[in-house]
Amino acid sequence: MKRKRRHSKRIREAIATLALILAFSATGFAQEPQAAQPEKEDNVIVLDKVEVKAAPHEQGKIVIDRDKLDKLPSATGSITESLRIQSDIQFDESFGSSLQGGEIAPPEISISGAKPYETRFNIDGLGINNYISPEGFSNSPTGFPSAPAQSMFIDTDLIDSIKVYTSNIPAKYGSFTGGVVDAKIRDPKKKLGGKLSARHTRDKWSNQRPNDNDDFELSSNPENQPFFSRYDGSVSIDVPLSESTGALLGYTIQHSTIPLHYMDDMKDQYRANENFLAKLVHDFDSETSADISFLYNPYKADNFTASSKDSEYQNYKNSMSLALGFEKKLDLGKLELRAGYSETENRREAENNVHTTWTKLHGTSTQWGNETRNAKEGGFGDSETTQKAFSSSADFTTTELELGPTTHTFNMGVSLENVFGTYAYLDDRTAYYAPKNSSIVKDNGQGGVIPGEQYTMLKSEIDSSNGSANMNLLAAYLDDTLTFGRLTLRPGLRVSYDDLLENTNLEPRLFTSFDILGDGKYTLTAGANRYYGAPIMSYALRDMTPTTYYMRTLNSSTGELSDWRKTRTTGTKEYNLGEMDTPYSDEITLGASAEVLGGIASFEYVNRKHRDQFSTSIIRDGGDTSYILSNQGRTDYEGYTLKFAKNINENHWVSLSATYSEKETNFADYADQSLESGIAGYDFSKVYYDGELINRTDLPAEAFNRPWVVAFVYSGKFFDRLTFTNTTRFASAMTTLVKKGKYTDNDGVNYYKYEKSNIDQLVTFDWQLDYEAWKYKNQLLTLNLSVMNVFDATSIVDRDGNKVNGRQFWAGATYEF
Repeated sequence: MKRKRRHSKRIREAIATLALILAFSATGFAQEPQAAQPEKEDNVIVLDKVEVKAAPHEQGKIVIDRDKLDKLPSATGSITESLRIQSDIQFDESFGSSLQGGEIAPPEISISGAKPYETRFNIDGLGINNYISPEGFSNSPTGFPSAPAQSMFIDTDLIDSIKVYTSNIPAKYGSFTGGVVDAKIRDPKKKLGGKLSARHTRDKWSNQRPNDNDDFELSSNPENQPFFSRYDGSVSIDVPLSESTGALLGYTIQHSTIPLHYMDDMKDQYRANENFLAKLVHDFDSETSADISFLYNPYKADNFTASSKDSEYQNYKNSMSLALGFEKKLDLGKLELRAGYSETENRREAENNVHTTWTKLHGTSTQWGNETRNAKEGGFGDSETTQKAFSSSADFTTTELELGPTTHTFNMGVSLENVFGTYAYLDDRTAYYAPKNSSIVKDNGQGGVIPGEQYTMLKSEIDSSNGSANMNLLAAYLDDTLTFGRLTLRPGLRVSYDDLLENTNLEPRLFTSFDILGDGKYTLTAGANRYYGAPIMSYALRDMTPTTYYMRTLNSSTGELSDWRKTRTTGTKEYNLGEMDTPYSDEITLGASAEVLGGIASFEYVNRKHRDQFSTSIIRDGGDTSYILSNQGRTDYEGYTLKFAKNINENHWVSLSATYSEKETNFADYADQSLESGIAGYDFSKVYYDGELINRTDLPAEAFNRPWVVAFVYSGKFFDRLTFTNTTRFASAMTTLVKKGKYTDNDGVNYYKYEKSNIDQLVTFDWQLDYEAWKYKNQLLTLNLSVMNVFDATSIVDRDGNKVNGRQFWAGATYEF
């Protein structure tokens, strides 16, 4: 461990040295010759000299505009996937795996060491976070229906731009401890026109390389998808209704078919993600505008349990939002009002609510499925969660004010978010298991029996249940961009309150920059900020009916079964939210930026300490188990990032970023039950790892923890028809964990034992080629070819030895009019 820390220190010193060179030595690139003065002539008017300053580079802020979104290669067309061009954003390791080519859900991301659900997602300034079970999609037919951190999957075809804040985040933004992803729906164009596009890929066009190819091709589990076919399509139309009013209508669909083995045959599973958009914009005058938009985003996944007949179920994630906006430019500044209503439903519908495990011993009638000893049938009933949210905000930014030797631009506002959540297990659920053969057993009418053949010894029951919770998130903020000579300060304060945790939180924000030469070309920056997160409502909803277990016996003489006898109850939840603290993150940043070789180069250091993060502990008392919510979660993060970006000309641009980071955390996510306590003989505070006892907090993080990430993008247009974009992403090797029993010391104290599992370094090149095949007046037909992982990288990307998806082709076309 000490060697690793010394190595990390040397890396930090090297990056810091490079940053200083960038900040102070780059001035040599900036010397420009004086322009020759023209000779004065009688008919020449000499204007006053105008000083032009470069737009300041904003540390911690990334903007991806419509032009870049059109050019980037993408497998999902999602907002989060477009962020792969940035090295300081980490991605879920399952994204790009060779195992699941048919999945269409967007990848999960981590910003500054935070969990995916600790990022704030906005559409047109209003939140679209999933506050109910945001641990991602699960193929399990039981439990809460869960979904990713975003409640809506918006196709980037409908997006105008994406702003991402990774550090030094203004006081305007709250309810996060990671970062902010703020996407803007595009406005209608001034002319009548539209766009149609379609593209396709399939398993035959993809080089899949699982660890065991024979088992892979016989897969009956959606975790392994040897065969798939995917189609993406979109259509949009811009309709000017008058000189001051325009409408935009849009529709996109992503659809995949995934054939898998089911019983003695093949059966298709399906995934579908759709976007329906309608947006109306009206300009009252050059200073005043209003807009209204409607988004509907249904997502559906068909599933089944491979070894169980009559086990089909569907997962739905249906989201809708209605948003209104008003903008007014005044003499004093700019006023923006926004309000919106959204609904999200995560639902699982199953064929039935009784699941039985039978034996397949010789002579039984239950000879189905792919398991050797047991045959299963049935499902686990219907369940659903809903989230309804009303959001409103008022934001005002003043014009620049001069007060003595200083100038000030104030930004102030208030926001209110009311969220109402529900869950419902719509059916009583019963599971029969532990089957035994018996030629004399009689049916007593209590289930789990085939007379004269077999019966089940054990049973579990969960009653139908439902619940609801409501929370209000109220915030007010103020910051001041204060300029004094070459120094700019942005002190700010955000005050937030939520009535679910009943906490009032003060979030001081401070960002400062110093313009070295006074021309905006070379700056030093620093920041100190606190960010508070938002509650996850599943904690308030999960105080649900526990699972009750039963057993029975057989009279071997008469074949009579006894009545079911209760043995234990587990699953009681104790979530005392009123006693919980709000998770927060403290941030320190240092940075520098410079104009170099016609572009902008920058360095940034980010230190985050995430504290009071929600985590779940297990308490065992005899045969009963309960789950306790606590603020035991903590994460430490350090990141060093170098960036360079340049628009070479109107047809060519390039960007390069490299990030080195270290992260330590003591839990996987808010539902992680590894923080066990109350188990006799165990010391939870330490673990046995790599041959020694260490503090649990010193374990390497299991995910989102690649030490080095480098992202390079080049895009250029050639011959006036061909656009080529390359995105290269390098991620260094990382260590993940495998839990391997226990370790007992000389005093008889037990510790959990973990072993290393190494994941390879990975470098992928993704290409996008767009060829303008036909032009006529305002019509354009473009042929598209995407090649993902062009050079067929073979890196292992999970602890089971599976590799990254190999070279994959997408073919498509776009018609614009």
